[in-house]
Amino acid sequence: MLILGLPSFHNSGWGLVKDGKVVSAIQEERLNRVKSYPQHYRDDIEVYPMHLGIDYVFRETGLSLADCDAVTIPMIPTHDKLVNAAMVSVDSVDEVLKKDMMPPYNKLLNLLKSREFSGKVVFINHQLSHASYVYNYSGYNSCDILSYDGAGCGWPPEVVAGYHVDNHKYTKLLSHRVPHSLGHIYSNTTGRIFGESDCFYSKKLNRYMSDEANGKEGKVMGLASYGSPIDSYKMMVLDEDSDFYIATYQPTNKIGYEGVEPYSTNLGTKQENIPRREKNKVWDFNDKSDIFYADLAATAQKSIEDAAMHYVKKLKKITGSKNICLTGGVALNSCLNGLIKRSGIYESVFAGPATHDGGHGIGAPLYYYNHISEQKSEKISNDFLGYPYTIEDCKNAAKDLGVSFKEFKDNKSLTEDIADSLVNQKIIAVFSKGSEFGPRALGHRSIVVDPRTQGMKDTLNARVKFREAYRPFAPIVLKEHALDYFEFEESEYMLFVANATEKAIKEVPATIHVDGTARMQTVTDDNEPFYSMLNNFYRLTGVPVLLNTSFNIAGEPIVETPEDAIKCFLGTSIDILYLDFLKIEK
Repeated sequence: MLILGLPSFHNSGWGLVKDGKVVSAIQEERLNRVKSYPQHYRDDIEVYPMHLGIDYVFRETGLSLADCDAVTIPMIPTHDKLVNAAMVSVDSVDEVLKKDMMPPYNKLLNLLKSREFSGKVVFINHQLSHASYVYNYSGYNSCDILSYDGAGCGWPPEVVAGYHVDNHKYTKLLSHRVPHSLGHIYSNTTGRIFGESDCFYSKKLNRYMSDEANGKEGKVMGLASYGSPIDSYKMMVLDEDSDFYIATYQPTNKIGYEGVEPYSTNLGTKQENIPRREKNKVWDFNDKSDIFYADLAATAQKSIEDAAMHYVKKLKKITGSKNICLTGGVALNSCLNGLIKRSGIYESVFAGPATHDGGHGIGAPLYYYNHISEQKSEKISNDFLGYPYTIEDCKNAAKDLGVSFKEFKDNKSLTEDIADSLVNQKIIAVFSKGSEFGPRALGHRSIVVDPRTQGMKDTLNARVKFREAYRPFAPIVLKEHALDYFEFEESEYMLFVANATEKAIKEVPATIHVDGTARMQTVTDDNEPFYSMLNNFYRLTGVPVLLNTSFNIAGEPIVETPEDAIKCFLGTSIDILYLDFLKIEK
């Protein structure tokens, strides 16, 4: 069975699943080079129609749309009889178009039809698709799943969903709906601090939208460590009667759903007139104004932490399960994930690398496959789901762009040279085969430096990344040495912020945030060239840790193709590009 996962209209991700195995997956932004696509809902889809992922996921598979049995959409139609369903299967594109079941997808569905797709169109509940995504990565047979984001589907739209899963059978145990969204109160805070324009009404989506802060929530998470929560600005409070958290934050510019009134309290009204921070102003934590915005960030962080911990405890009390998966856009908040892991409420906590809406490209088709098939899918073994570019692809790109290179004969000589370059304080970039699926650079599209001096962070920022100076960079560490440097033994996908040990603070200061934490990634021998590179650096220095950040500059998506990598390298002050087995220097 062949299933194409269609993107959502947020962090849009495609996926191709064959007989329960992911063939390929990609976010559209990597191809059209529009970060957080579609970020500007008013015009991005018109200027950059969503279609590039189709050819990408089928590339060199010998398959095409004509071979697909179904496509999935990670939303349920808003028709009264269907709106709260888990899954809706429709026999053809023509039937969906005739009934106008999902208007935002009409153009894309017509494109699929014109390219000989004749299979079913299957709609999957948004939170259920999130849950399926993370479950198939986790390796658990039995677990709880907590999915929380801005908003999903149903009416009012669902913002929190809790499940228990046994062998791909999902039982929903709790649900909460707009306007009480952890994702929206965090996005609203992001808009207050980093926004550039007011919200607008989208006729296509029948709701108010705020696009100016999309994708910048990570900035708020980093900023929160510089502030202290303001109790009088609390953004969520526990309603004792319902035993759910309710949103107090006003103005709620992301929850203007027609017919749904935002909850309002005296706490909320205090926030109506908070001015937006001056755009591009350099952060100064001796400035009272910037201290206030840091406090506001800390308040948002504490608000979602209080609510999330309540839901975690609530699920645990219902099921008694040992394992929990975290998913949905809020699960990209690695500080929150670290708090949940640290709490010990569950013995094992897992979060997947594309827990945001990009993950729907594989979450929805895997749910559909496991729903109809007796043969269940196996654990997704790694996140390198992009097209595996070859050494010939890399050589051709280098020749086309007029750059010379040195070629290594094997991984040993390559990674020894990388380690030597790092010890010599070079800023290096690594490009290897298939890209990661999601927003984290986990070893195939990375910029890496020696973390042993605090100044290297500032050098990297000034020469390459051009980010706010307060934002931290992440460490990668050999898994067998993780507990020497951080409190967690495992964090494969860089989604848990851990407390650093004194050893880490002393030896790798460039990776430690102001509050003594780090968003760590553990590396094992199935992640090359990272594993050998780290081992060689450890052999030379006695330190099994490096600083890793995504291979891009501020405002651009992570590089996807060899051509993207070379152009980014040439346009920055990166010293050396390791393009598969090629070494390119300036």
